[in-house]
Amino acid sequence: FLSIYGGLCIILRSTALFLIYVWMKLKRYSINNNNNINIGYYRTFLQHFVQWIKQLNLFRSSKNRTVNDIKQQRIITRVYLILLGGSISILILFTSLSVQMTIITQSNPSLVTYRRLHELYSDSLKCPCKKMSISYDIFITLSPTLHQICSSDFISESWISTMTLFNAQPGSNTILNVGLNGFDSRYFKLLSSICQLAIRTIDDAVRQFLTRSFVTQYVISESEFNAKLNTTFKQFKQSLITEFNLLTDMVHLFTRVDQPYTNSKNAELLPITPSGETNNQSPPEVFFFYQS
Repeated sequence: FLSIYGGLCIILRSTALFLIYVWMKLKRYSINNNNNINIGYYRTFLQHFVQWIKQLNLFRSSKNRTVNDIKQQRIITRVYLILLGGSISILILFTSLSVQMTIITQSNPSLVTYRRLHELYSDSLKCPCKKMSISYDIFITLSPTLHQICSSDFISESWISTMTLFNAQPGSNTILNVGLNGFDSRYFKLLSSICQLAIRTIDDAVRQFLTRSFVTQYVISESEFNAKLNTTFKQFKQSLITEFNLLTDMVHLFTRVDQPYTNSKNAELLPITPSGETNNQSPPEVFFFYQS
């Protein structure tokens, strides 16, 4: 800035002398020619101006007065003026194109106002939140829907009790096998246990999810909010599926290791007849039954 200031002082001083010289000459010429300036005068003025530029020397020195020194000083003057003029032009252009940031504060804007300002100033708008975190249960409600079998009468206590009563009666297996293909109460007990496991797992996961908080320092746009919420919910759903799959895998493992006898016909073992006779009496047949 000091060099620019010094250069401006030199240029203005030289320009002022030149303008005074031109003004005095124009005044004399206008008086002599009755204020009639012709085209030839402008040509003469331009020639004088070019000649003045060629002879302009801002770096003259009393010690270096040779022809080569003066020529070199004039070349340095022209280069200096070009660089100085370019610097000033860039500075003026940068100043005219620079964007000034003006901060306008609006207290407690409504949702409509925020949306309007967001459309106009989406890149610079900042709306700090009074609370940086808000619990999910304030603005989210989750209502999971299970398979219809878990809400049917087939897993109810009355149905299981009825099935158990029919299985215990003689000859009931034939009647039940016609409609239920050999399924008895133990299948429905297992199905009821799986449904209750699913309900408890989902309820616990939903309860834990709703206790979490959504954290943000500034108000975000509706699209960004929906994107973040969808990402969080997808992660929650995937973790819930993984957890329930782990539990069902354990149930499957226990079922394969200790498979239940679900059909009363399969609960009867073949009779074992001991060989040989004693006192002319047939040997008794021994039957084994599993108790359900």
